[in-house]
Amino acid sequence: MEKNLFIILILAIVFSACESLDIDPDYPTTIHRIPSVTLEQLRTEFAQTHVYLKSSLDDFAFCKRYTDFEANAQVPPVLDSLTEAEAREIIHTFVSHNPSATGVKHPEEFQLERLRTTPAYPDGTIQWTARSTHQMFDTLEVLDSKMYFSIKNRELVSAGNNWFPEIYVPAEFQVDLEEARSLLVGRVVSHYTIAGVEWKVTITSEDVNAATPALKVLPIRTEEKIELRIVWELNIPNQVHYLMYVDVMTGAIVGEAPTIVS
Repeated sequence: MEKNLFIILILAIVFSACESLDIDPDYPTTIHRIPSVTLEQLRTEFAQTHVYLKSSLDDFAFCKRYTDFEANAQVPPVLDSLTEAEAREIIHTFVSHNPSATGVKHPEEFQLERLRTTPAYPDGTIQWTARSTHQMFDTLEVLDSKMYFSIKNRELVSAGNNWFPEIYVPAEFQVDLEEARSLLVGRVVSHYTIAGVEWKVTITSEDVNAATPALKVLPIRTEEKIELRIVWELNIPNQVHYLMYVDVMTGAIVGEAPTIVS
């Protein structure tokens, strides 16, 4: 009996090793946190170059997603108001001149999906706010990649979030769409009422067969690194109302989110 268990254990180890060898060693694209000394130097240089910019760089030297505005940023002088074309040009110039901070490798692919102005403030200040489209890497949408900008008195004063200059996409996937669907069957998701009461839903085979699929890139951020995972996005309707993300190489469920506001 002990001999049989030993053989089974050996086979399991060999199978596991073979399985791990099948995973592409270049996957996923991983961006590591910048060492603190280097990062501080980059932030200082960035602030000196962009004296009106109140936003800074994050721990990966990209435009900071959420920031406590820099106290040392200069206040732009009140000048003539911008036209929409001029506002677009200011943003596109910043993006094209700062590929490391924005992650935009090909500026001609960068597009704004929203640009609007606010009425003048009592001191004459006029502000524009803008939002980019998601990054598209070939035919794959990169989730959570919209960039946000603010212009005040003809000067860019904040720039947040980033694109990614390089994303590795394996030539062959380990997990096809049908397997991704099957991996979700039986998984339990939660919703909450306005009062905070939780109710659970178990995903069935009928639910996943009704789901709308798409291939996308999902950035997974931790304090130390960003991993760019290629995922099957399954938008499950009916009583489930959830987005589920399955890694195409590992089969791991690497993200999920409800599609209704409880």
